[in-house]
Amino acid sequence: MTPMPILSDALSESLTVPAPVLAQDTGKSLRLNEGESGLPSDIYTADYYLQVCGGYEEFLEGGVAARLEEAIRLGRLEPGMTVLDIGSGRGEMAVRCAEEGCRVWGIDYSADALALSRDLVLRKGRNKHEGRVAFQMMNSKSLAFPDGFFDRVFLIDVVEHQYPDELEATLKEVRRVAKAGGRVVVHTAPNAWLIKPIYLLAGLLFQWKRHPYHVNEQSHVGLRRNLRQLGGLATIEMSKVPGFFKLGVGPGAHSDSRFGRIARVLDTVFDARPLAALIANTPLKFVLATGLWATVDLPSGSPGGGPGA
Repeated sequence: MTPMPILSDALSESLTVPAPVLAQDTGKSLRLNEGESGLPSDIYTADYYLQVCGGYEEFLEGGVAARLEEAIRLGRLEPGMTVLDIGSGRGEMAVRCAEEGCRVWGIDYSADALALSRDLVLRKGRNKHEGRVAFQMMNSKSLAFPDGFFDRVFLIDVVEHQYPDELEATLKEVRRVAKAGGRVVVHTAPNAWLIKPIYLLAGLLFQWKRHPYHVNEQSHVGLRRNLRQLGGLATIEMSKVPGFFKLGVGPGAHSDSRFGRIARVLDTVFDARPLAALIANTPLKFVLATGLWATVDLPSGSPGGGPGA
């Protein structure tokens, strides 16, 4: 049986973009060019997406994680909008945007991610999403879309997976493909000012080695500095990720039970109402919050080409 194209013909024609490279054409993840910085795509396996990557429990139960619903809310989506989901992973974010009446592209460089996305569309009902959502293998540093094409661009838990030079290139491309007056929504975790001292302490006491996926954690100051190149008005809010420490030492990352016990204690403390309220309402949030949300409203001038274009 011929596999279902990840990119539907109807959506391809309506977007008038170059023909895509489909995951099922090769069965392989997108490889980095020689000398190009970046995490290898083959570390992002099905096991990662179904055992480690945040939201996997809700996904396996047929639902959507609360942070993705929050992203939808922050995106202020309207029917008919064009949406780009960078690092689309399992695909549930892109599918949710399609359910809001948008035309959506999800891109990832992991073949396993695109296979999970394809399976999700099949489970949800292919006809229901025909012409609304497409998944394509693509490098976020070189987007195959026209200038000023997307009303909304989402980078949900992507920033921390890219080295600084990669992030700079990705944001340059985001600015190019986003429409004037569009909006970019970013979520990233963990908060660098919280997690880096924990990394140091855990390494000294337990010879703990951090997992290989996060290479560029952001603080409030660092994220604001990075988002300046989008040239828009950025709003950044510190957030709390429930069960954050358990997620950080999940089964695919660190199986040592010592870390599991420490994670449970930390989650109990950080999720307790008194400390949560203290973090949310005082400057302590800049150090003790576990994640960050950002929205960037782009200027209404000429789209593409970066700030000032």
